[in-house]
Amino acid sequence: MQVYSDDRVRFEYPADWQIEVTNTDDGKVVTAQSETTAFWSLALFPRRPDVKRVMMSALEAYEDDYDELDVYDADAENPRSKKCEVEFVCRELIAAARLHAFASPAGTALVLFQFADVERDDVEPLLEQISESVAFIDDGSSLIFGDA
Repeated sequence: MQVYSDDRVRFEYPADWQIEVTNTDDGKVVTAQSETTAFWSLALFPRRPDVKRVMMSALEAYEDDYDELDVYDADAENPRSKKCEVEFVCRELIAAARLHAFASPAGTALVLFQFADVERDDVEPLLEQISESVAFIDDGSSLIFGDA
């Protein structure tokens, strides 16, 4: 595993995956891309928009892109955290995504990972491992958030 680290966040990702960082008006998106269709992404919004609003925006993007879409709520009601699972059809393949929006020391965060169903057994454990490795850096100290 390799380590991605900047002034706000740190996480581990597979050595053969590529990292892409995109700065936006709303914050930053860091994506770890596999050689296949799987990817893991962390979006940080330092202005701290509402967790539910971030999740709804992400789900609306999926609804706009895919006609066949199933959304499953994956957690109990919590104002600081929202999780869901999405299954959809893309290019005749069944695909899945896991989304987790939550309040973090770096702002509102959205962890999203996605994969084709045919690669689930190989990549889903890796994607979960990346999420579990996330640490947020707040005033020089690391705050581990293993539930990303």
